[in-house]
Amino acid sequence: MVNDQLSIVIPVFNNEESIAILVEEIRTSVSTILPSIELEIVLVDDGSVDDSWLRISELASALPGVIRGVKLTRNFGQLAAMLAGWQICRGDAVINMSADLQDPPSVIPMFVNRWREGFEVVVGIRTERKDGIFARLTSHIAHRLLRNSNSRFPQTWFDYTLMSKKNLEIVLSMSGRYRFTQGDIFFAGFKHASVQYVRAKRPFGRSGYSFWKRFASFTDSVLDSSYFLIQLFIR
Repeated sequence: MVNDQLSIVIPVFNNEESIAILVEEIRTSVSTILPSIELEIVLVDDGSVDDSWLRISELASALPGVIRGVKLTRNFGQLAAMLAGWQICRGDAVINMSADLQDPPSVIPMFVNRWREGFEVVVGIRTERKDGIFARLTSHIAHRLLRNSNSRFPQTWFDYTLMSKKNLEIVLSMSGRYRFTQGDIFFAGFKHASVQYVRAKRPFGRSGYSFWKRFASFTDSVLDSSYFLIQLFIR
């Protein structure tokens, strides 16, 4: 029997304190579905200025064949780091998650089970967010605007996601100045499912995802995958 290969792609930016903890939690979670899964963790250092790359290198030496490290020349942003990881991952399915311990690895077996049931995309739905009031409010407003102009968009934001290799290849074939991968993932129209989880509060440091980065991501999403601007000018 040939085992399924699972790739987990993790953009890293100044996460030296959490990387080793996250890798251990991932391996513990995936061990519940071994030996039918071969695990690959792709850690993409997005121009960190702390010791993140040192931690990645140490993990890659300690766990050859499991950990793959990629070091970008500078900080290009989370999207670029994620795409870099997607382009080199080898899995039959790929999960993207954050490096700050907010996405619980305990959900990984649920993602894999839904994929094995035949779903090409499995989306992690946040049932609760332990973020600040301002972050939640601005996120809600942006989501409502996108949802109203693009009915394909899910009922909530999502980052923690599994895609089959087939769906990933379609996403990687897309191009354009303004990339909104949350919209791209659903473009192919494959059958999708969801799993629920609570997004935790980050235990180390502060998020580098400022209001202006959130705003830039929102404008990219509007330009890439919605009719919001067209509707605005014709009304």
